[in-house]
Amino acid sequence: MSFQDLFIKYASNSQISIDKLLDILNFMNVNNANIQTVKQLVQLICHSSQSDLGYEEFARVVYILQKCEKDAQKAVFLSADTEQKGYLSPSELHQLMCSLGLVSPYQQILKLKISQNISYEDFCLILKEMSEK
Repeated sequence: MSFQDLFIKYASNSQISIDKLLDILNFMNVNNANIQTVKQLVQLICHSSQSDLGYEEFARVVYILQKCEKDAQKAVFLSADTEQKGYLSPSELHQLMCSLGLVSPYQQILKLKISQNISYEDFCLILKEMSEK
């Protein structure tokens, strides 16, 4: 089964479980040093308050994976929903991730919303823990 086949199969469903998503990641065998970080961020951002991913979240995950496949040097770069008080703005998140060595200053921002139950402080702590591993 090709990547396109997997996308069509799962995108046609209204929701996908995190287990199925991780199965896809494993099946794709993405050659990227940051694949574990990708998995962690996918769980954190798309799945922290839901039992399933919706079509839009899955499409964003696919976009992340395509970016990772194209350039193994690129890390995942996420921007928060700036309309919600207490959340990271894209520039704040950019500075934080750069300071943690997770991304270069010139990488593209992927606009993904952070779940409402993750505050600025919590997200900073999670990123710091991930960078230390």
